[in-house]
Amino acid sequence: LRISNNTITLKSTGSRGVSLFNSNNVVVDANTIIGNNTASISNIGIFCENSGGCKIKCNTITNTGHGVEFRGNNSSSGDGFFGNTLLYPMKRGLVLSGGGIIGTQGNSSGASANQWTGAWPAAANADPNQTFVGGTPPGGAASSAINSQLYVHNNTTELPTDNSFLSPSAIGDRFVLNISIFTTPAGNTSTCPSMLLQGLRTNGTNTIDNTDRDNDFVNYINNLVPAANTDLTPQDKFMLKQYMFEDLSQNPSTNSTIVNFYNQQQTGSINAYYDIDSLLAAGNIALANAKNNQASQTNDITQTQNAYNALYINGINNQSDMDNLVAIANLCPSRYGNAVFEARALVQSITYVGKVYNDSCDNSTSRKNYWYDDETSSVSVAGGVQAKLYPNPNNGMFMLAYDLKTRHEATITIIDITGKLVYTGSIDNLNNVIEINTSSLQSGIYFIQLVHDKTLLWTDKLMISK
Repeated sequence: LRISNNTITLKSTGSRGVSLFNSNNVVVDANTIIGNNTASISNIGIFCENSGGCKIKCNTITNTGHGVEFRGNNSSSGDGFFGNTLLYPMKRGLVLSGGGIIGTQGNSSGASANQWTGAWPAAANADPNQTFVGGTPPGGAASSAINSQLYVHNNTTELPTDNSFLSPSAIGDRFVLNISIFTTPAGNTSTCPSMLLQGLRTNGTNTIDNTDRDNDFVNYINNLVPAANTDLTPQDKFMLKQYMFEDLSQNPSTNSTIVNFYNQQQTGSINAYYDIDSLLAAGNIALANAKNNQASQTNDITQTQNAYNALYINGINNQSDMDNLVAIANLCPSRYGNAVFEARALVQSITYVGKVYNDSCDNSTSRKNYWYDDETSSVSVAGGVQAKLYPNPNNGMFMLAYDLKTRHEATITIIDITGKLVYTGSIDNLNNVIEINTSSLQSGIYFIQLVHDKTLLWTDKLMISK
């Protein structure tokens, strides 16, 4: 399989331009991927999980949270990650998560030729970062650049200098010059593949010719979408309509059948949730919340999306909220839609723990009323630890009263709604109240947590209003 020479524009916060899972020996090359949310780590240009032998070559990615993310074993030594351009702005360029491995890229005779272009800020521990290593799946090894060394040319665009990591990966696991990054003489270890001669057509002005797409869409509208068709599940049909609507919103058609279809969807839930996602991506939380409260919930997909949106907007305030979020993340995405992937990204942002999800999607065991799921959560509030912050809302200065019970110490973490860590501190059981100064943070909704030895002890929503 080869995915080549496409221009892909991401339209929702939780979107991925290309996503590979257990898909060995796929070539992804010469694509241009444009994201729509540099703050969200679930807005990803190219995502590869446990897809050995794949070649990610000569793509250009910009305006995403993560440029190219490898999770699990994706070993493809030599040119598995070659010739790509990671164009700032983006939050993180090359990401290894969940024990991510790609093998050595390039060699002592030729570079891997990836470039970090645009106005990347000077090196710092905080985002944005040109490379980022962190996260581990249950029972797996921590991500480490030692297993994914890069050979590069010693110039300002090919040599990444802003390299960060996240626990449980250690500082020695990040990309470091002369340890996991090596300079090499002139020359590259590979070349970009030849352009495909078949595929999506373009006209003389290099704009997209929609003839093939429109022919497909007319076929879908006439033969797959109608209620009388029983070959597809209702969920399949709904997601097909979502896909067509989102594509047409960015690239309209003049075909009368397609125009009629698009106009029909504008008055329903598909357009409503597309608008909500766009508002969240733009940071207009208040209006997104109002629209989410009014949006219809007529099927599994819209119910799940509505429930996820509410959690995302209102925050994870207690264990029940966390259980609900984890329950959504554990659902079958082919039945419950894109909200499942968004929930998985948010769970990982909050817990810093990667997880390999079972997407066997046995509908006989799926629960429609997922928010009452009584399966054991992998994240728990432990040991009866109690805490209270006040005042809340506040102007960035507040008090935290706490009782750690049997634990001697804990770490305070504060993250924003995109999953970015914005504050860390420590407490011990010698005191039971502390003043916290986050006056440098902007007004908004944050999550505050107490963590000890990778265990979440307590969490609450922090609201800053200035």
